[in-house]
Amino acid sequence: MAVGGNEGKGGAGGKAVEAGITPKSEDFSKWYLDLVAKAELADYGPVRGTMVIRPYGYAIWEAIQKYLDSRFKE
Repeated sequence: MAVGGNEGKGGAGGKAVEAGITPKSEDFSKWYLDLVAKAELADYGPVRGTMVIRPYGYAIWEAIQKYLDSRFKE
């Protein structure tokens, strides 16, 4: 990754667009997959159409499950 350059700057109404991430307004599904990959929360699996959740991504998933479980039980 280069430091100090103009990479990642886009012409989307003056907003910076991260390099390699599809704008959410353009394609929500692609944006989500790009974001998950960029944040290193999951990797593409060996079988077409699958993803493998990485440890940090799994920790987030467990926190979401715990929160929702407590809300459902209320």
